Amino acid sequence: MGTIETVSFKTIVSDLERAEPYLVGHEEQDDYRCAVLLLAALQIGTSIEQLTHFTKYPRQFVSRVYERMQEAELWVGDQVRCDHWKREDKVSFDVDFWMDVLVAYGSWAREPDTNGGYEYFQIGPEPADEILVQ
Repeated sequence: MGTIETVSFKTIVSDLERAEPYLVGHEEQDDYRCAVLLLAALQIGTSIEQLTHFTKYPRQFVSRVYERMQEAELWVGDQVRCDHWKREDKVSFDVDFWMDVLVAYGSWAREPDTNGGYEYFQIGPEPADEILVQ
């Protein structure tokens, strides 16, 4: 993991918006913030305090995302399980990444399946701004 001093919030946001240009202008949307938190956790870990300090997002929001990610076993303790959308140092902003964003957002859940993998299922409404369906 990096430290807050070696990782830039601006760099994470820039990387996200370069990969997904339609996100520009949606910085205040919760689904956008969930995507940023997933990327930040890769760099600085899953600590609620560190993520809150790093992103300047409300602690209550970060805490809710943390709880959802822990429950889904995407964040286990301080470990980030993202091998389904990150290989080596490259993040793939494909459906797997965005499904994890929806878990963080709270509209989808992820649970173990009978084959040793995981399945996703909808538990709430999709984000209202629809940036994820571009």
